[in-house]
Amino acid sequence: MEYSQLAATVPTRWVSTRERETLHPFAFFWERRWREIPARFHWDGASIPSLLHWWERPWADWLIIPSLVHDYLYRYGIGSRYSADRAFLAAMCWQIRHSGHSRNWQARKMWRARVCYRAVRTFGGAWW
Repeated sequence: MEYSQLAATVPTRWVSTRERETLHPFAFFWERRWREIPARFHWDGASIPSLLHWWERPWADWLIIPSLVHDYLYRYGIGSRYSADRAFLAAMCWQIRHSGHSRNWQARKMWRARVCYRAVRTFGGAWW
């Protein structure tokens, strides 16, 4: 993912207790071309089992855009599954690095990003 081409936020609204929708189109650069997620795209945040919500919330700020991009790529089968999972990891890393939080916070979240990436690589195939 072109880190410089990823916005830090995207306007959304809740549409149910588990889903949000984009209020405006969201563009990102991936695999040498611009992609656009349309307005009114629904997604369910990061797929973190409810038993682990104490560890990380599915709608944590640093996971909103990565989960949006990942769900869009998965839903429409854009690129390969590996590529979609790498986009998820790249977007998580970008969000963490540009969060403005302390290095300690960033180090903890980078570790969590790697765990999230390994989880989608291991268990995400059923949704591809």
